[in-house]
Formats: sequence, structure tokens, C-alpha cells
Amino acid sequence: MDPVIVPHIITALLALGMAIAFLAADRRSPTSRALALFLGTVGIAIAVGTMIAPRAYADGIPAWGGVFALPETLAFVFAYEWLLRVRRTVPARNLNTEGPDRLIRIAQGLAILYGLLALAFPEQRAAHFSGELLLEAGERRQWWFYLFAVPLGLSLLLSSFSGLLLLKRRPFLTAKRLLTNQTFRDLYRPDSLVDVDQRLKITSLTFLFTDLKGSTELYERVGDLAAYDLVKAHFGVLNQIVAGESGAVVKTIGDAVMATFPAPERGLSAALRMREAMRALNAERGREDLTLKIGVHEGPCLAVSLNDRLDYFGQTVNIAARVQGLAVSRSIFATQPVVEHPAAARVLSETGLTPQAQQCTLRGISDNFRVYEIP
Repeated sequence: MDPVIVPHIITALLALGMAIAFLAADRRSPTSRALALFLGTVGIAIAVGTMIAPRAYADGIPAWGGVFALPETLAFVFAYEWLLRVRRTVPARNLNTEGPDRLIRIAQGLAILYGLLALAFPEQRAAHFSGELLLEAGERRQWWFYLFAVPLGLSLLLSSFSGLLLLKRRPFLTAKRLLTNQTFRDLYRPDSLVDVDQRLKITSLTFLFTDLKGSTELYERVGDLAAYDLVKAHFGVLNQIVAGESGAVVKTIGDAVMATFPAPERGLSAALRMREAMRALNAERGREDLTLKIGVHEGPCLAVSLNDRLDYFGQTVNIAARVQGLAVSRSIFATQPVVEHPAAARVLSETGLTPQAQQCTLRGISDNFRVYEIP
């Protein structure tokens, strides 16, 4: 083995090992997954560039030689995705982050453009980009160099500018962020957070209620054991989705779930993912056994310690439960504060879903209530 490439091999193995470690530590976190993919593609890119590509180029650059640029292209894409995820985990307060986040998406597009150019012009990339990165004094680069360097350089510039805006964010901890963290709820007893005689006022929290439609008929149709396994699998999937959207499961009642989220877009994203997950489970079985009814609402509430569990009370909780009761089949019902939240509206826009407004009467609520059905 050439001693010159030994450090590169060690670096590639370290990157791949770190990728596996991050993925194993928290594979449910989108941020951890993006970081693991970035490190993994960096390791592959180093290995390809030092061991595989030189051998393939020994007798000339083949027409398919551009595929060797794919690992480094993906490394840039995943690096920017990780930066975007990190930006979203740091509270922004009143900062408008839509523009900077869009810059990262543009940076990803420019990185992909670089990859496409590498596929189209493999010989020129190898000769005029990789070969001209370091030049002696007085030497001039040809225009082929800039064909590859410009999109890659612009992507780095845009992502760096967007990343610098992280410095303007001021991380802060609120009761909402703390109490909607599933790990925190699992580790700490409720009486260490809220005394049994105290109530903690939370100005805004997003509640999600789910219920399985026709669960009694399900037990009758498939039997207790098979039905229990199905319901248990459904709970496992919902718990993963809630945690993946920075939420926490407050309690389960029969086959129903009550969960909280720090923001409306998180709750809405979780609802959409839950519906798709039930479709996937049904597709695996070849039968429509699991039909989930979902309701989402956002507003103020009280956090209390009750029955050795941190629980929530207030009109917001009541409305969320009533809204879930409106759902039939696979429909998702959400209230006006959820649907009209800017971030939640973007989630709906990206998925191509149009909420359908309805005026309805909720049990225990005196006035007509405006809700939205998400088909």
C-alpha cells in the first residue's frame, strides 16, 4: 500500500465510524441523520478520490468517470441539510428565518448542479478543476475550471451567509420546550417539575389527539391477540413520530393518544406522518385494519402534576379532544390557530394539501367553531 494514501484511508474510516456512531445514537433525529449522512459521504468521497478514481483514470478518463464526483456532491448536499436542521433547532424568537433557509436550499441546488456538470464533463473536471485547484505562480486557469468552481463556490458562500445568522439567534429555554421533550419527561418525575398543589401556566402549546376508528370491531374481527399486536405496533409508530417532531406523549387512553408539541407546524407534520404510517402498516398486512382519526389544536393551558404524571388542563385541551372527535375515516381536523400559523401553512403548501374550512358546534363550547379538514 502506498504510504501517501494511508492518512486518507484513516480519515475516511474515522468519518464513516463517526457517521455510524451518530446514526446509532439518535437515528430518529433528522439532525443526527443529516450529520451522519454528511460524515458518511465525506468518508466515501475520500476513499473514492484516493483509491478508486486514480486506478480508474490510469488508462484515461472514461465517459462514466463523472460518477466519482457523486460522493462529494452528496457530501455538500447533506452538509447543508445538517446546517438547515441545526438552524431550526435553535429558537429564533422574532427573527424571520424563511429567507436564510431558502438560501440553504439554493446552495443545495448549486451543489447538485456541480454534480450534474461533473457527470456531463468528466474529463474536463479531472483535468481543469481537480488538476487546477493548486497552481504555481504565474499559471492561469482555463475557463473549464470556473464552470465547476462557480456553482460550488456560490453554494459555499450562500450556506456560509445563512449559517452566520445563527449568531443572531439567542437560545432560551421555556417551559413549553422543556415539557414537550419526551426524553425529559421520561427522566424526571412530575413532582420534581410541578408540585401537586401548583399549576404552571403555558401561553401556547400544540395538542394532538388520535383515536383508532372501529377498534372494537377490530378485536371482534381478528381476535384479541392479533388486535393487540396491531394496536401495539400502532403505538410504537406514533411514539416514534411524536419524538421525531420534538413532541412528547402525555398519555394513552385505550387506543387513543394525547401528545404535545412546541409549535403548530410540528403537530401538523406529526399528524400527516401518522396518517401515512397507518397506510404503510395497512399495506403491509393487505387489509385496512388501522384507521386513525386525528385532531390538532393550539393555545394556552395549565401544566399540573396528577396521578404521578405531568398532565395538562384547560379549554385548549378540551377543544383539541373535541376536534379529534369530528374526524372520520383518515381525515385530520385542525383548528384555525394551527392552519393559519405561517410555518404550518408552509407544511401544507409543500405537501399540496388544501384545508377545507367548516363551521361546527363542539360539545361544551357555546359558540360555533371554525375548523379545517385536511383531506
